[in-house]
Amino acid sequence: MHVVHVCATSLPVPPTGYGGTERLVFWLAREQQRQGLRVSVIAHPDSRIADLLPGVRLLPCARGQDPYAQVPGDADVLHLHRYPADGRAPERPYLITEHGLRKPGAGYLPNTVFVSAAHARLHGSGVFVFNGVPVDEYRYAPDKQDYFLFMARMEWPRKNARTALNLAIDAALPLCITGDRTPWGERRVWGRWLLAGASARRLIRPCAYVDGTAKQDLLSGALALFHIVNWHEPFSLVAHEALASGTPVLASPNGALAESIRDGHNGALVNTYAEALAALQRLAGLAPMARRELAERCRASAATMQDCAAGYLLRYRQVVAGQVLGPTPHGPHLGSGAPVVVNRPGWRRWRHNS
Repeated sequence: MHVVHVCATSLPVPPTGYGGTERLVFWLAREQQRQGLRVSVIAHPDSRIADLLPGVRLLPCARGQDPYAQVPGDADVLHLHRYPADGRAPERPYLITEHGLRKPGAGYLPNTVFVSAAHARLHGSGVFVFNGVPVDEYRYAPDKQDYFLFMARMEWPRKNARTALNLAIDAALPLCITGDRTPWGERRVWGRWLLAGASARRLIRPCAYVDGTAKQDLLSGALALFHIVNWHEPFSLVAHEALASGTPVLASPNGALAESIRDGHNGALVNTYAEALAALQRLAGLAPMARRELAERCRASAATMQDCAAGYLLRYRQVVAGQVLGPTPHGPHLGSGAPVVVNRPGWRRWRHNS
């Protein structure tokens, strides 16, 4: 079977630093090649996938160009990783992975696949394939260092970076936070965080977007990954990257997180700021043997790329055989299932000495 991935975004495949979808496409193409499929990838011209995976063909296509013009004639199935800009379906067997949440009322094509059961339910669908990570490639560390980690787009309010900052101060625990902005550099984003004293701010260790060994060092060394997001997370690659590193995840019960994180087993699911603070303090206070046992459970619970590739192979065979995967989805409908929002109640001026 010849699979053609269509990922004509503004980032190369694989990306450097930020780029979850592009990273997933690289992992998936590699695993599918291992499983004996022919794989081509329509992606940004700067993509290095053909150099890194000999035998995988790169069909360069800048964002804004027509990716269908690049489809080879012998393609058996197209795997699209973003909704077509013109809304038209390909003229050959296809499926579309929806990696995010589009606006309510957005149109969808048949054969749309979501990345978790919760993600599919939001769109009135039962068609999903769990994402995964290459677990064996992550450095596993049962012994942890004295910090917790925020590794997301810090400027996106729904990623809840300000709550991570507040937890660091209330727990007196260092926080490593990745991204391209410092937490006190822009009042519009961080608001009254600027009132925090210098000694409080010293708990925060800003890092740039990281990749490679630097990213693995941060993930494997952390006491916990902060992922208390205030939206219905479709999947969260970084949560499973942390689990693969033996690092528990401190999460809200939103979207796919409730499917992946089991309270007390591989992290903590929290509904309030008080619960978050207590869970973080509990994780920080674990005895060495309990910490190692927790790390083992985390590693074992990470979603694997092998399972992800097997799930897509089943879907490919269905669409090649002419089947429609399910009813056409609709735009996300939250209804009574609005996400849990976890924020620090109130605010107090920090009077630490400088």
